[in-house]
Amino acid sequence: MHILLIIEGPAFFDADQEEDLQYDYRKNEGIIISLNGEYRDDNFNDTFARGGLSAQIGDRTDKYHSIKTEYLIFSDDELQAQTALQYQGLGYEFTNRSDNQLLEFKVGSAVLFGEDDVIPEGLISLGIFYDSTYTSI
Repeated sequence: MHILLIIEGPAFFDADQEEDLQYDYRKNEGIIISLNGEYRDDNFNDTFARGGLSAQIGDRTDKYHSIKTEYLIFSDDELQAQTALQYQGLGYEFTNRSDNQLLEFKVGSAVLFGEDDVIPEGLISLGIFYDSTYTSI
């Protein structure tokens, strides 16, 4: 049995290029527009579909903001007699990354409005990142 320990990956770029790729190019990307969606169907006859559009602004190596619009459809064939509940709304998310890029803290909220009710949502997240893989051609 052999154990291979990789301390440092292959050097594809010199130090200046690596610095540019890790910080300068990420920092200066500008506004990012994203489209997302998900769909779920389970064995309890519940169907859930969600989609949205978001815009992200700020310095992605430090602090940035996301503003999003969402659309949600939920149906429960047992309880709602095959009627779909539809919601739409707006949300905001703030992200703060540590100086060494190993920690990411997020906090956000959204409010979705339906025909007869409102769904408030909240988010608190802490992400931990570390180097673990290398890509080669």
